[in-house]
Amino acid sequence: MTINAKNITKRKTASIITTAIAVVLGVFILGLLFFKFMPGYNFYVVKSGSMIPAIDVGNVVFSGPVGNVTPGTIITFSKNGETVTHRVYSIKDGLISTKGDANKTPDPGTIS
Repeated sequence: MTINAKNITKRKTASIITTAIAVVLGVFILGLLFFKFMPGYNFYVVKSGSMIPAIDVGNVVFSGPVGNVTPGTIITFSKNGETVTHRVYSIKDGLISTKGDANKTPDPGTIS
């Protein structure tokens, strides 16, 4: 019985590719779990086109603890029970006005 070197090489290549895919998927899943279960971190799937072209429908947005918020910063917040990701339009007396990049006018109301 002879060993076919080509078959061995194909098997090794397939094994390496399979292992690489498993590692990438594992790291991705661990990253999602980190963002889902660590306090202050989360991720969301974008459901509207209000932030096009910066963020498309179906993109995943990762959020973390609040840092330095200035006009132009993209933030994710809850308003009327809905999660919104928009850009800070202006800040006055601690109240933040936001606007989606694709929207013509700022969002109604403010957030703190």
